[in-house]
Amino acid sequence: MIDLIGFGIVIPFLTYLVEDLADSQGIVEVGIWVGILMTSYSAAQFLFSPIWGSISDRIGRRPVLMIGLVGNTVFFTMFGLANTLLIALVARFLAGVFNGNIAVARAYIGDVSTLIDTFLKKNKGLGDIEHIKFRAERTVLDNHELESIFETGDRFSHPTNDYYREYYYKELLDDLETLLKEEN
Repeated sequence: MIDLIGFGIVIPFLTYLVEDLADSQGIVEVGIWVGILMTSYSAAQFLFSPIWGSISDRIGRRPVLMIGLVGNTVFFTMFGLANTLLIALVARFLAGVFNGNIAVARAYIGDVSTLIDTFLKKNKGLGDIEHIKFRAERTVLDNHELESIFETGDRFSHPTNDYYREYYYKELLDDLETLLKEEN
């Protein structure tokens, strides 16, 4: 999540920052610099994510995550205090470098998670069907609640969508449960 926050946190004020820094340096291509600053962060994440992954395999996931957080703190502070566009670009790129550890975070979650192991042991890799059914039904209810809040107009224009969504998933899960019982 910190990766996404790190990417988007500068969006509201980046244009103003670039305008101020560009005026002091006599640069008129503000839009290009905004694009370069936004792109540099993602490019650094893309380039350094495999490197952080291999480092985490050697020294462990937790140290890599901690290094990433400290590096982010340093370079976001540097970005905020930048007085030239070049310093802002370097700080933004290095923040992306240290924030390229999303794969490490996902691997760490997989390492410490016992839910997957429980599912695999219980039903030979298929998981507990009642738990899967509950989660799917809960997802349908959550989607229905969100839809009623945000898309009321759409519900009135297509009244069959709710019926289709709710009963299609239940029928699908019932068929899956029947199939699994037949296999056992």
